Order: sequence, then C-alpha cells, then structure tokens
Amino acid sequence: MATTCGLFGDDEPPTIVNAFKYAIYRVSHERNLLRDVTLAYDVQRLSVFNQFEASKKGNSVNNYPATVGPANPDVAAFTSSACANLNIPHIEIRVDAYAAPFPASYSINLHPDPELLSHAVLDVIRAVG
Repeated sequence: MATTCGLFGDDEPPTIVNAFKYAIYRVSHERNLLRDVTLAYDVQRLSVFNQFEASKKGNSVNNYPATVGPANPDVAAFTSSACANLNIPHIEIRVDAYAAPFPASYSINLHPDPELLSHAVLDVIRAVG
C-alpha cells in the first residue's frame, strides 16, 4: 500500500480535500492503472497563521512516497523545499506559479499560470506546424 500525503491549509475549502480523497480512491480502484498497488491517503491540515506548527507537520513528508498541496503560498514554500531536499515528488496545487524563486526538480504544478500555459500551447502549435 502506498500512502500519499495531502497537505491542505486550514483556510482551504472542504471540496478541495474531498477532490483529493476521491482522486486517490478512483486511481486505487482503477484496476487497469495500478494492478498490484493500493493507494491510500493521509490528509493533514496546516495552520496558515502558525508557520512553526505548519512547518513541523510539513516536514513529515519524508514518511510518504509523494505529497500533494498545499495551496497557500506561504505554507507551500517550505513544503516544496522539504520535498526537494528529500527527493520526494511534490504535486503543487497553487495558482501562483512564480512564488518559488526557482522551480524544484521534483515539483509539478497542476494549476499553471494562464500566461505560461498559453506560451506552452503556442510552442506546441509552432512545433507541429
């Protein structure tokens, strides 16, 4: 069983957490995707107003093979840093693509900046012809 850590700020709506849980459930029960692996989730709420407490919880990512979230830019910064230092995949869900001073090698952002996305689509169109 592989447990994915979902880090969410305490200011994030429950629908975001439910979408994460449902995604893990769906991938785990899709027998054509992961035949011998069962996915589980561990949701942790991080205080966006208490950076010390949030960093302690956020640094527990070394117990998981992958981490998702959080959306809050202040809390996401040290989560991304911890994942980069531990070589743990980090799936970001925040809107501000330019928040980090440099992109971490083990991070992807599922909510890209619209301008960056439009440049990427334009590059693909130019490459295809």
